[in-house]
This record gives sequence, C-alpha cells and structure tokens, in this order.
Amino acid sequence: MKTYFLLLVSLVLVSCITACQAESAESVGDVYMQAMVAGDAEAMLAQVSDDVTLVIDGGAIFHNELSGKEAMRDYLAGITSGGFQLELTGETAVNGNQVTYPDRFALNDFQALGVDWVAGQDVLTIENGKVMHDVWTIDPAAETALQEAILRAMVMGWTQTVNDQDMEENLAMVADDMQRLALGDPFFHEEISGKADFAAALAEQMALNMTVEYPDGPAGMQVKGNVVTTPVRFGLDPFRAAGVEWVYGTDEITFANGLISRHVFTISEASLAELGTAFAALEQGLTPDELAGFWGYDNPEMGKGYTHYLADGTYEMIRYVAGAEMLLDKGDYTIAGDTVTLTTSEAVYCAEGVVGTYTMAVTDDGLLEVTVVEDACWRRRPPVDGPIYLSPVTP
Repeated sequence: MKTYFLLLVSLVLVSCITACQAESAESVGDVYMQAMVAGDAEAMLAQVSDDVTLVIDGGAIFHNELSGKEAMRDYLAGITSGGFQLELTGETAVNGNQVTYPDRFALNDFQALGVDWVAGQDVLTIENGKVMHDVWTIDPAAETALQEAILRAMVMGWTQTVNDQDMEENLAMVADDMQRLALGDPFFHEEISGKADFAAALAEQMALNMTVEYPDGPAGMQVKGNVVTTPVRFGLDPFRAAGVEWVYGTDEITFANGLISRHVFTISEASLAELGTAFAALEQGLTPDELAGFWGYDNPEMGKGYTHYLADGTYEMIRYVAGAEMLLDKGDYTIAGDTVTLTTSEAVYCAEGVVGTYTMAVTDDGLLEVTVVEDACWRRRPPVDGPIYLSPVTP
C-alpha cells in the first residue's frame, strides 16, 4: 500500500512539473512574441538569453542566421526601419520547452512587390526562463507567392532597362549562356546564344528606339517554377514608319540562379497580319527616293512652276511670274504608302501649319501623278479636277 501511494505521488509530481514547465515556457514565449507584435525590441531582448540564436528560414528566397543578443538587436533595428510588422495567426502549440506560434509578417520591400503578408511560424526553445532559440520558417504557399512576385518584378525591371536604353543594367540581369528566340516570320526571326551576341542584337534594337510594354502589368504574368509567361507589345522605328505602332505577342522568360537565361518572344497572328498589310502597302506606294527631286508643270490651266522635294523631308513650291521665280509655299512632307502629306512651315500664301493630303505615284513613263485628297490652302491646291502630271525638270 505504501509503495502504491509513493508511486501515485511521484506521478502527480511529474505531471505537475511537466505542466509547470510548459506553462512557464509558454508565458515566456507569449511575452516575447507580444513584444515582437508591438515592435518593442528592448522588451523582446529582455526575454532572450545572451547567447540566443535566431534563424530566419525563407526557403530559397532569403535566409539569415545570427547568434548573440547584440547581433539580434542590430537585426531588429534593420527590419524595423524596413517597415517590419508581425501578426499572430493561429493557436499556440506547446511541446515541452518548445512553443510554436503561427504568424505572418510584412516588410516594405515585399509590399512593393504586391505581397502584403508572408506567412510562417516561429518555434521558440525556452531554457531557464529565457528564449534560447527562435527559428522562423516560411509556409510553402507563402514562399511560392513571394518567389512569383520577385520574378514578376525582375521581368518588369529588365524591360525598363530596354526603354531607358540602359545596356549595362540590362546585361547585368542576363546569364552568360543567354539564349534568345524571336519568332515573327517573315518579318523577323532571331536565334541568339551567348551574352555577347545578345548584347550586339540589343544594341541594334536600342538604336531603332525599341520600346517594350506589358499591357496587363505584373498581374498579367503567369509564373510556373522559374518561367514567366506574359502578353507583351513592342515598337521599333521601321514598324512605326510602316504605320504599325505596336507589335503584340507573348514573352516567355526563364530564370536560372537569379539571372535571365532564356527569352522567347512569339508574335501574335493578328500582328503578323497587320505587318503584312502595312509592308505590302509600302511596297506599292511611293518611296522617298522616287519623290526626291524637281517636278514641274507648264500648261494653260496652271501656268508654269515646279515643286522641289528634298531628301530631308522638306519641300518648296515655286511659280513663275513674269518669268521670275516666286515662292508659293514651303514646308515638310511625309510619305505613307501612296499618300503624301504636306505641312506648311513658313507662311507665304498658305498659313503656317496648314495641311494638304495628296496621293502620288510615279507612272511607267516617269511622270509624277498627283491627285488632291484634301487641302485647306487653295493656293497650293491644283486648280483642276482629277490628277495632274508633273515632269522631272531642272530649274
């Protein structure tokens, strides 16, 4: 009977000691975690041992390990300046001298990426009434979301270097074995391997004032593993000259070791069709070389005169009066297909800025066929219905 009584007392004592230890560990942990929630670094440090260890395990994204109270003080000062906030999100779990707190934290840098909160858990080890170890581990879903946000931001930043024509910054984000494919037959097709060849191609594109945009922004980017796929549009001077402001398609950007290792652009069917139409119209239209020169007329309806189209995109209209040359109009011209637009730059008989639109073509026998579409300056407009024909002249 005595033996049974002693055994019962022992079990009660063990149970009490275990419960008291758990309660003590949880109470220390609670004070520590509530101080973290309040952003009170000194109150947190009052709960830790002098040789405390802190491990921040953010998976493949970020990792930090430090030991000692002073190192922890410096770390807390750094994250506080970065807008650190903490919230407890679930039930506390106690296992002996270890206490687990589900939580989530926020930082300005992550919020700038569109990630307001990063979920995880703190596991505290309590010894002699002090926090000896604090291990924070990111949740797998939070790691995925943060990784995707970082890759989206990197793609946006890489594109901005193109628009800023910042070659050095662009290449700093590219792997040495970079591969680039541009699939837009028959208007462009590019297969590049290696950073040197990529840099040469990029320099050519920047010289043509390449502009790249993601119309849907980061929200339109799909991330799968280390690959970002997104709608994209870009512009180049040759395409703009053909009347195509934007070429639409899809970008597929692959990352390896934090750098861009592969970039594939595929043009959309709609943009291929638009480019085809635009370039077909240019081929059928008037070229600057064909228009440049002196084109004259001499007939009863119009009198005598000529227009000089210069290669620099300017023109002068001259009319003969009593055998002497008189300036009728001067300005700038542009060609789009068979349409030539004249804009007065110096008021003579037409007001400055007045626009005239004409269709022009060089005939098989070498004449310039001109038909007015619309012109607000009646002195510049031919005084006849239908096309007029101008001949190459030497004034």
